[in-house]
Amino acid sequence: MNPKFITIANIKLAYYTKNDDADQTIFFVHGNSANAQTWKKQFDDPRLNTYRLVALDLPAHGHSSPSPHPATDYNAIGLGKYVDRFIQKLANGYPYLIVSISLGTNFVAEALIDGLRPKGLIFLGPCLIGPEVPVSDILQPDSHAHVIFTDTPDENDLRQYIREMHYTERPEDLETYLQSYNQVIAPFRSIIGQSVAEQRYNDEIGFVNAVGIPILICMGKEERVVNTNYLDGKISRLWRNEIILLPDAGHLINVDQPDLLNARIVEFSAEVFDI
Repeated sequence: MNPKFITIANIKLAYYTKNDDADQTIFFVHGNSANAQTWKKQFDDPRLNTYRLVALDLPAHGHSSPSPHPATDYNAIGLGKYVDRFIQKLANGYPYLIVSISLGTNFVAEALIDGLRPKGLIFLGPCLIGPEVPVSDILQPDSHAHVIFTDTPDENDLRQYIREMHYTERPEDLETYLQSYNQVIAPFRSIIGQSVAEQRYNDEIGFVNAVGIPILICMGKEERVVNTNYLDGKISRLWRNEIILLPDAGHLINVDQPDLLNARIVEFSAEVFDI
Protein backbone atom coordinates (compact mmCIF):
# COMPACT_ATOMS: atom_id res chain seq x y z
CA MET A 1 0.00 0.00 0.00
CA ASN A 2 1.62 3.23 -1.21
CA PRO A 3 0.26 6.49 0.24
CA LYS A 4 -1.27 9.41 -1.58
CA PHE A 5 -1.51 12.82 0.05
CA ILE A 6 -4.05 15.60 0.42
CA THR A 7 -3.75 18.84 2.38
CA ILE A 8 -6.64 19.79 4.63
CA ALA A 9 -6.43 22.87 6.88
CA ASN A 10 -2.63 22.97 6.57
CA ILE A 11 -2.20 19.30 7.51
CA LYS A 12 -0.81 16.87 4.95
CA LEU A 13 -2.90 13.73 5.30
CA ALA A 14 -1.78 10.40 3.90
CA TYR A 15 -4.33 8.01 2.49
CA TYR A 16 -4.54 4.79 0.52
CA THR A 17 -6.93 3.72 -2.23
CA LYS A 18 -7.84 0.62 -4.20
CA ASN A 19 -10.25 -0.01 -7.07
CA ASP A 20 -10.29 3.67 -8.02
CA ASP A 21 -12.65 3.11 -10.98
CA ALA A 22 -15.51 1.92 -8.76
CA ASP A 23 -18.27 4.43 -8.04
CA GLN A 24 -19.39 3.25 -4.61
CA THR A 25 -16.80 3.94 -1.91
CA ILE A 26 -16.04 2.46 1.49
CA PHE A 27 -14.02 4.79 3.71
CA PHE A 28 -11.99 3.31 6.59
CA VAL A 29 -11.12 5.31 9.72
CA HIS A 30 -8.67 3.86 12.24
CA GLY A 31 -8.46 4.55 15.96
CA ASN A 32 -5.99 6.18 18.33
CA SER A 33 -2.38 5.08 17.79
CA ALA A 34 -3.11 2.89 14.76
CA ASN A 35 -2.96 3.91 11.09
CA ALA A 36 -4.36 2.93 7.70
CA GLN A 37 -2.27 -0.26 7.65
CA THR A 38 -4.70 -1.75 10.15
CA TRP A 39 -7.09 -2.22 7.21
CA LYS A 40 -4.69 -4.30 5.11
CA LYS A 41 -6.74 -7.48 5.56
CA GLN A 42 -9.76 -5.66 4.20
CA PHE A 43 -7.90 -4.14 1.24
CA ASP A 44 -6.50 -7.57 0.36
CA ASP A 45 -9.89 -9.31 0.32
CA PRO A 46 -11.13 -9.82 -3.28
CA ARG A 47 -14.73 -9.80 -2.05
CA LEU A 48 -14.37 -6.04 -1.56
CA ASN A 49 -13.07 -5.39 -5.08
CA THR A 50 -16.55 -4.23 -6.12
CA TYR A 51 -15.96 -1.04 -4.14
CA ARG A 52 -13.49 1.80 -4.14
CA LEU A 53 -11.61 1.51 -0.85
CA VAL A 54 -10.12 4.56 0.87
CA ALA A 55 -8.26 4.56 4.20
CA LEU A 56 -6.62 7.60 5.76
CA ASP A 57 -3.92 8.17 8.34
CA LEU A 58 -5.29 10.56 10.95
CA PRO A 59 -3.22 13.65 11.85
CA ALA A 60 0.03 12.71 13.64
CA HIS A 61 -0.45 9.05 12.66
CA GLY A 62 1.25 6.94 10.01
CA HIS A 63 2.53 9.17 7.22
CA SER A 64 0.27 12.14 8.03
CA SER A 65 1.63 15.39 9.42
CA PRO A 66 0.87 16.62 12.92
CA SER A 67 -1.45 19.55 13.48
CA PRO A 68 0.11 23.00 13.98
CA HIS A 69 -2.71 23.55 16.49
CA PRO A 70 -2.74 20.41 18.67
CA ALA A 71 -4.68 21.96 21.55
CA THR A 72 -7.53 22.77 19.14
CA ASP A 73 -7.43 19.71 16.89
CA TYR A 74 -6.51 16.76 19.11
CA ASN A 75 -9.95 15.98 20.48
CA ALA A 76 -12.96 14.09 19.15
CA ILE A 77 -14.65 17.21 17.80
CA GLY A 78 -11.52 18.53 16.08
CA LEU A 79 -10.61 15.19 14.54
CA GLY A 80 -14.20 14.76 13.43
CA LYS A 81 -13.83 17.91 11.35
CA TYR A 82 -10.79 16.45 9.58
CA VAL A 83 -12.66 13.22 8.89
CA ASP A 84 -15.58 15.24 7.51
CA ARG A 85 -13.42 17.37 5.20
CA PHE A 86 -11.40 14.40 4.03
CA ILE A 87 -14.44 12.34 3.09
CA GLN A 88 -16.27 15.29 1.53
CA LYS A 89 -13.27 15.88 -0.76
CA LEU A 90 -12.68 12.24 -1.66
CA ALA A 91 -16.29 11.10 -2.09
CA ASN A 92 -16.51 12.80 -5.51
CA GLY A 93 -20.27 13.08 -5.24
CA TYR A 94 -20.77 9.30 -5.27
CA PRO A 95 -22.49 7.23 -2.55
CA TYR A 96 -20.30 5.96 0.26
CA LEU A 97 -20.33 4.25 3.61
CA ILE A 98 -17.86 4.48 6.48
CA VAL A 99 -16.15 1.74 8.48
CA SER A 100 -14.47 2.87 11.70
CA ILE A 101 -12.98 1.20 14.73
CA SER A 102 -12.31 2.02 18.37
CA LEU A 103 -11.85 5.79 18.89
CA GLY A 104 -12.24 6.21 15.15
CA THR A 105 -15.95 5.62 15.78
CA ASN A 106 -16.00 8.75 17.93
CA PHE A 107 -14.39 10.84 15.21
CA VAL A 108 -16.89 9.60 12.62
CA ALA A 109 -19.83 10.28 14.94
CA GLU A 110 -18.55 13.82 15.51
CA ALA A 111 -18.19 14.29 11.75
CA LEU A 112 -21.91 13.72 11.28
CA ILE A 113 -22.71 17.10 12.78
CA ASP A 114 -20.74 18.77 9.98
CA GLY A 115 -22.94 17.25 7.31
CA LEU A 116 -21.55 13.82 6.44
CA ARG A 117 -24.36 11.63 5.15
CA PRO A 118 -23.09 8.16 4.31
CA LYS A 119 -25.41 5.44 3.08
CA GLY A 120 -24.51 3.45 6.18
CA LEU A 121 -22.12 3.23 9.12
CA ILE A 122 -20.09 0.26 10.33
CA PHE A 123 -18.75 0.60 13.87
CA LEU A 124 -16.19 -1.94 15.12
CA GLY A 125 -15.40 -2.07 18.82
CA PRO A 126 -17.13 1.30 19.23
CA CYS A 127 -16.43 3.81 22.00
CA LEU A 128 -19.43 6.06 21.27
CA ILE A 129 -20.35 8.34 24.13
CA GLY A 130 -23.41 10.31 25.20
CA PRO A 131 -24.94 12.09 28.19
CA GLU A 132 -26.08 8.82 29.75
CA VAL A 133 -22.91 6.90 28.90
CA PRO A 134 -19.85 7.89 30.96
CA VAL A 135 -16.41 6.67 29.97
CA SER A 136 -16.50 4.28 32.93
CA ASP A 137 -19.38 2.42 31.25
CA ILE A 138 -17.37 1.91 28.06
CA LEU A 139 -13.96 0.63 29.16
CA GLN A 140 -13.40 -2.64 30.96
CA PRO A 141 -11.90 -1.92 34.41
CA ASP A 142 -8.84 -4.15 33.99
CA SER A 143 -7.90 -2.80 30.57
CA HIS A 144 -4.56 -1.06 30.01
CA ALA A 145 -6.19 1.46 27.67
CA HIS A 146 -4.51 4.33 29.56
CA VAL A 147 -1.47 3.80 27.30
CA ILE A 148 -3.31 5.40 24.36
CA PHE A 149 -3.63 8.59 26.40
CA THR A 150 0.03 9.05 27.28
CA ASP A 151 3.07 9.91 25.18
CA THR A 152 5.44 8.03 27.49
CA PRO A 153 3.86 4.67 28.39
CA ASP A 154 5.34 2.03 30.61
CA GLU A 155 6.72 -0.60 28.23
CA ASN A 156 5.12 -3.51 30.09
CA ASP A 157 1.73 -1.77 30.14
CA LEU A 158 1.99 -1.06 26.44
CA ARG A 159 2.74 -4.65 25.52
CA GLN A 160 -0.07 -5.87 27.79
CA TYR A 161 -2.50 -3.49 26.09
CA ILE A 162 -1.45 -4.68 22.65
CA ARG A 163 -2.16 -8.27 23.74
CA GLU A 164 -5.56 -7.17 25.06
CA MET A 165 -6.37 -5.66 21.66
CA HIS A 166 -5.61 -8.90 19.78
CA TYR A 167 -7.31 -12.12 20.83
CA THR A 168 -5.37 -14.25 18.35
CA GLU A 169 -2.05 -12.65 19.39
CA ARG A 170 -0.34 -13.46 16.10
CA PRO A 171 3.22 -12.07 16.45
CA GLU A 172 3.09 -10.20 13.13
CA ASP A 173 -0.15 -8.47 14.14
CA LEU A 174 1.22 -7.45 17.53
CA GLU A 175 4.35 -6.05 15.89
CA THR A 176 2.35 -4.12 13.29
CA TYR A 177 0.35 -2.38 16.02
CA LEU A 178 3.47 -1.64 18.06
CA GLN A 179 5.04 0.02 15.03
CA SER A 180 1.96 2.12 14.40
CA TYR A 181 1.85 3.12 18.07
CA ASN A 182 5.48 4.23 18.00
CA GLN A 183 4.88 6.28 14.84
CA VAL A 184 2.40 8.61 16.53
CA ILE A 185 3.82 12.12 16.87
CA ALA A 186 3.68 13.57 20.39
CA PRO A 187 1.81 15.20 22.04
CA PHE A 188 -1.19 13.60 20.32
CA ARG A 189 -1.99 10.98 22.94
CA SER A 190 -1.58 13.17 26.01
CA ILE A 191 -3.71 15.97 24.55
CA ILE A 192 -6.52 13.74 23.41
CA GLY A 193 -6.44 12.07 26.81
CA GLN A 194 -6.81 15.47 28.45
CA SER A 195 -9.70 16.29 26.12
CA VAL A 196 -11.56 13.15 27.21
CA ALA A 197 -11.03 14.07 30.86
CA GLU A 198 -12.40 17.54 30.11
CA GLN A 199 -15.40 16.00 28.28
CA ARG A 200 -14.62 17.78 25.01
CA TYR A 201 -17.03 15.76 22.93
CA ASN A 202 -20.65 15.93 21.86
CA ASP A 203 -23.61 13.59 22.20
CA GLU A 204 -22.20 11.10 19.71
CA ILE A 205 -24.90 8.50 20.26
CA GLY A 206 -27.48 11.19 19.62
CA PHE A 207 -25.78 12.23 16.36
CA VAL A 208 -25.61 8.64 15.16
CA ASN A 209 -29.30 8.07 15.84
CA ALA A 210 -30.37 11.42 14.36
CA VAL A 211 -29.03 10.72 10.87
CA GLY A 212 -31.43 7.80 10.51
CA ILE A 213 -29.22 5.52 8.41
CA PRO A 214 -28.48 1.79 8.77
CA ILE A 215 -25.80 0.97 11.31
CA LEU A 216 -23.83 -2.25 11.64
CA ILE A 217 -22.04 -2.76 14.94
CA CYS A 218 -19.58 -5.62 15.34
CA MET A 219 -17.56 -6.49 18.41
CA GLY A 220 -15.37 -9.41 19.38
CA LYS A 221 -16.73 -12.05 21.72
CA GLU A 222 -13.33 -12.03 23.42
CA GLU A 223 -13.24 -8.23 23.74
CA ARG A 224 -10.87 -7.18 26.56
CA VAL A 225 -10.93 -3.39 26.20
CA VAL A 226 -14.55 -2.24 25.71
CA ASN A 227 -17.68 -3.58 27.36
CA THR A 228 -19.70 -5.36 24.67
CA ASN A 229 -23.12 -4.54 26.16
CA TYR A 230 -22.85 -0.82 26.92
CA LEU A 231 -24.73 0.18 23.73
CA ASP A 232 -27.58 -2.30 24.21
CA GLY A 233 -30.87 -0.56 23.46
CA LYS A 234 -29.20 2.75 22.63
CA ILE A 235 -28.81 2.59 18.83
CA SER A 236 -31.72 3.00 16.42
CA ARG A 237 -31.76 1.47 12.92
CA LEU A 238 -29.36 -1.23 14.07
CA TRP A 239 -28.72 -3.66 11.24
CA ARG A 240 -30.26 -7.07 11.95
CA ASN A 241 -31.53 -5.52 15.21
CA GLU A 242 -28.49 -6.74 17.11
CA ILE A 243 -24.89 -5.99 17.95
CA ILE A 244 -22.98 -8.76 16.22
CA LEU A 245 -20.34 -10.54 18.29
CA LEU A 246 -17.72 -12.35 16.24
CA PRO A 247 -16.09 -15.45 17.76
CA ASP A 248 -12.37 -15.68 18.53
CA ALA A 249 -11.92 -11.92 18.16
CA GLY A 250 -10.86 -9.14 20.48
CA HIS A 251 -10.98 -5.37 20.11
CA LEU A 252 -9.31 -5.32 16.69
CA ILE A 253 -11.78 -7.67 15.03
CA ASN A 254 -10.66 -6.49 11.59
CA VAL A 255 -7.27 -8.05 12.37
CA ASP A 256 -8.37 -11.08 14.41
CA GLN A 257 -11.24 -12.25 12.19
CA PRO A 258 -10.98 -10.58 8.78
CA ASP A 259 -12.82 -13.34 6.90
CA LEU A 260 -15.90 -13.20 9.12
CA LEU A 261 -15.88 -9.41 9.36
CA ASN A 262 -15.36 -8.87 5.64
CA ALA A 263 -18.31 -11.12 4.89
CA ARG A 264 -20.46 -8.85 7.07
CA ILE A 265 -19.08 -5.74 5.37
CA VAL A 266 -19.90 -7.17 1.93
CA GLU A 267 -23.43 -8.15 2.95
CA PHE A 268 -24.15 -4.82 4.64
CA SER A 269 -22.66 -2.80 1.77
CA ALA A 270 -24.76 -4.60 -0.84
CA GLU A 271 -27.91 -3.80 1.13
CA VAL A 272 -27.26 -0.14 1.93
CA PHE A 273 -25.98 0.81 -1.52
CA ASP A 274 -29.15 -0.71 -2.96
CA ILE A 275 -31.42 1.54 -0.85
